[in-house]
Amino acid sequence: MGRILDENGKSLPVNGFVSRVIDTDGTARLYVGADGLIVLETNDGIHFKQTDVKIDGGIFPTIFLDPHESDPAKKYKLFRLETKQPFDPVTDGVFAYTSPDGITFTKVDRVLPFSSTRITRRL
Repeated sequence: MGRILDENGKSLPVNGFVSRVIDTDGTARLYVGADGLIVLETNDGIHFKQTDVKIDGGIFPTIFLDPHESDPAKKYKLFRLETKQPFDPVTDGVFAYTSPDGITFTKVDRVLPFSSTRITRRL
Protein backbone atom coordinates (compact mmCIF):
# COMPACT_ATOMS: atom_id res chain seq x y z
CA MET A 1 0.00 0.00 0.00
CA GLY A 2 2.82 2.45 0.73
CA ARG A 3 2.88 5.54 2.87
CA ILE A 4 -0.32 7.32 3.84
CA LEU A 5 0.00 10.95 2.76
CA ASP A 6 -1.76 14.08 4.03
CA GLU A 7 -3.24 16.81 1.82
CA ASN A 8 0.28 18.28 1.29
CA GLY A 9 1.93 15.00 0.34
CA LYS A 10 3.67 14.47 3.70
CA SER A 11 3.53 11.12 5.51
CA LEU A 12 0.84 10.80 8.16
CA PRO A 13 2.06 9.08 11.33
CA VAL A 14 -0.39 6.24 11.88
CA ASN A 15 -0.09 3.33 14.30
CA GLY A 16 -1.69 -0.04 13.80
CA PHE A 17 -3.05 -1.74 10.74
CA VAL A 18 -5.55 -0.74 8.07
CA SER A 19 -8.72 -2.35 9.34
CA ARG A 20 -10.82 -1.46 6.32
CA VAL A 21 -11.22 0.93 3.39
CA ILE A 22 -14.85 1.82 2.65
CA ASP A 23 -16.03 4.06 -0.20
CA THR A 24 -18.98 6.18 0.91
CA ASP A 25 -20.50 8.42 -1.77
CA GLY A 26 -17.15 9.14 -3.46
CA THR A 27 -15.17 9.60 -0.25
CA ALA A 28 -12.99 6.70 0.84
CA ARG A 29 -12.67 6.13 4.58
CA LEU A 30 -9.57 4.42 5.88
CA TYR A 31 -10.01 2.87 9.34
CA VAL A 32 -6.58 2.51 11.01
CA GLY A 33 -5.55 1.16 14.40
CA ALA A 34 -5.14 -1.84 16.68
CA ASP A 35 -6.54 -0.79 20.07
CA GLY A 36 -9.28 1.45 18.72
CA LEU A 37 -9.44 3.18 15.35
CA ILE A 38 -8.88 6.56 13.78
CA VAL A 39 -10.62 7.51 10.54
CA LEU A 40 -8.85 9.08 7.56
CA GLU A 41 -10.73 10.29 4.47
CA THR A 42 -9.73 10.87 0.85
CA ASN A 43 -11.36 11.91 -2.39
CA ASP A 44 -8.45 10.91 -4.64
CA GLY A 45 -7.12 7.77 -2.93
CA ILE A 46 -3.69 9.37 -2.47
CA HIS A 47 -4.03 12.31 -0.08
CA PHE A 48 -5.79 11.70 3.25
CA LYS A 49 -7.26 13.99 5.87
CA GLN A 50 -7.39 12.81 9.47
CA THR A 51 -10.90 13.31 10.85
CA ASP A 52 -11.86 13.94 14.46
CA VAL A 53 -13.44 10.48 14.59
CA LYS A 54 -11.95 8.00 17.05
CA ILE A 55 -13.54 4.64 17.71
CA ASP A 56 -12.17 3.66 21.09
CA GLY A 57 -11.72 0.29 22.71
CA GLY A 58 -11.31 -3.30 21.74
CA ILE A 59 -8.44 -5.19 20.19
CA PHE A 60 -8.03 -5.76 16.45
CA PRO A 61 -11.27 -4.04 15.41
CA THR A 62 -12.68 -4.93 12.01
CA ILE A 63 -15.35 -2.89 10.22
CA PHE A 64 -17.32 -3.71 7.11
CA LEU A 65 -20.28 -2.40 5.17
CA ASP A 66 -22.97 -5.09 5.01
CA PRO A 67 -24.63 -5.02 1.56
CA HIS A 68 -27.26 -7.54 2.72
CA GLU A 69 -28.49 -5.55 5.74
CA SER A 70 -32.03 -4.26 5.21
CA ASP A 71 -32.02 -1.97 8.28
CA PRO A 72 -30.09 1.24 7.41
CA ALA A 73 -29.32 1.76 11.13
CA LYS A 74 -27.24 -1.43 11.05
CA LYS A 75 -25.51 -1.28 7.69
CA TYR A 76 -22.00 -0.93 9.17
CA LYS A 77 -20.68 -3.78 11.34
CA LEU A 78 -17.80 -3.65 13.81
CA PHE A 79 -16.27 -6.69 15.49
CA ARG A 80 -13.59 -6.43 18.15
CA LEU A 81 -12.03 -8.48 20.90
CA GLU A 82 -12.82 -7.25 24.39
CA THR A 83 -10.88 -8.68 27.30
CA LYS A 84 -9.58 -7.53 30.65
CA GLN A 85 -7.08 -8.60 33.27
CA PRO A 86 -7.53 -11.04 34.74
CA PHE A 87 -9.09 -12.86 31.83
CA ASP A 88 -12.75 -13.78 32.40
CA PRO A 89 -14.13 -16.48 30.05
CA VAL A 90 -17.68 -15.60 31.10
CA THR A 91 -17.52 -12.01 29.82
CA ASP A 92 -14.52 -11.74 27.46
CA GLY A 93 -14.73 -12.41 23.73
CA VAL A 94 -15.50 -10.91 20.34
CA PHE A 95 -18.32 -8.38 20.40
CA ALA A 96 -20.46 -7.06 17.54
CA TYR A 97 -21.55 -3.46 17.03
CA THR A 98 -23.72 -1.80 14.37
CA SER A 99 -23.86 1.72 12.96
CA PRO A 100 -25.87 3.72 10.43
CA ASP A 101 -22.87 5.88 9.42
CA GLY A 102 -19.65 3.96 10.16
CA ILE A 103 -18.77 6.42 12.90
CA THR A 104 -21.13 5.96 15.86
CA PHE A 105 -21.50 2.31 16.89
CA THR A 106 -23.98 0.58 19.20
CA LYS A 107 -22.99 -2.62 21.00
CA VAL A 108 -25.09 -5.63 20.04
CA ASP A 109 -23.68 -8.54 22.05
CA ARG A 110 -20.82 -10.96 22.47
CA VAL A 111 -20.84 -13.13 19.34
CA LEU A 112 -17.84 -15.33 20.05
CA PRO A 113 -16.58 -16.40 23.46
CA PHE A 114 -12.83 -16.16 23.77
CA SER A 115 -10.59 -18.44 25.76
CA SER A 116 -6.93 -17.67 26.36
CA THR A 117 -6.37 -21.38 27.06
CA ARG A 118 -7.28 -22.25 23.45
CA ILE A 119 -4.57 -19.94 22.16
CA THR A 120 -2.00 -21.20 24.67
CA ARG A 121 -2.64 -24.83 23.68
CA ARG A 122 -2.01 -24.06 20.00
CA LEU A 123 1.31 -22.32 20.67
